[in-house]
Amino acid sequence: MTEISPANSLSYGTPDIAIDSLGRIVLVASMYQPWGRQGMLIVRLTSAGLPDETFGTAGEVADYSLGIQSAANAVAIAADDSVIVAGEGHNGSMHGLALARYTTTGAPDTTFGGGDGTLIHDSA
Repeated sequence: MTEISPANSLSYGTPDIAIDSLGRIVLVASMYQPWGRQGMLIVRLTSAGLPDETFGTAGEVADYSLGIQSAANAVAIAADDSVIVAGEGHNGSMHGLALARYTTTGAPDTTFGGGDGTLIHDSA
């Protein structure tokens, strides 16, 4: 069993899972820090179920870029194996549907959205 536990965070459930073209397993979940901040957790495992050391930090990306209250609800894998996470975001001025795109190394894809790899559709 592989334990996934981001530092100083609690993760509740895994809303979605996907497999990329190399058989790597990508999971997304929402993270909640004890002091109230909420973000997205993206984890990539090798096809053997071990943390993929080539993705993020030790196979994990903890992302709070969509604001103080963001949540991950779904994941998709693009043709180039980049990771697209759908959910919701709240950055203080906008609140609504959100997308975040990550490269194969887990870095934000700066060619997506406003140059930071994210997009929030304001539902107000």
